[in-house]
Amino acid sequence: MRPYAGPVAILVDEMSASTTEFFAAGLQEVGRARIFGMRTSGQALPAQLTSLPNGDVLYHAVADFTTPKGVRMEKDGVAPDDATPLTRRDLLAGRDAQLEAALAWIARQPRAARPSATAQPSGR
Repeated sequence: MRPYAGPVAILVDEMSASTTEFFAAGLQEVGRARIFGMRTSGQALPAQLTSLPNGDVLYHAVADFTTPKGVRMEKDGVAPDDATPLTRRDLLAGRDAQLEAALAWIARQPRAARPSATAQPSGR
């Protein structure tokens, strides 16, 4: 089976954090996805839990995360390719501008080649 080759849109906002940021930044940086919405929260430090002798737990950063091109997620977050605010007014009116922008972009993309129903997976 071939991997999906069509357009990929990822929606993010200020509540998108941590692994969400790693995922969005990685796909954005390699040109595999277009990011829609608002800048992410910038809370992207790998951390671990350490049990303390009194039973408490210390949650602490153990590293910094950068993309292969050296972009840091911490503090700055992921900047969308298409900055589209999500407003209360739009949501109350039943409109999601971020989703609409992503769907419009996808509709403008050429259709990806799809394997035929009779095609056999490679290696068989």
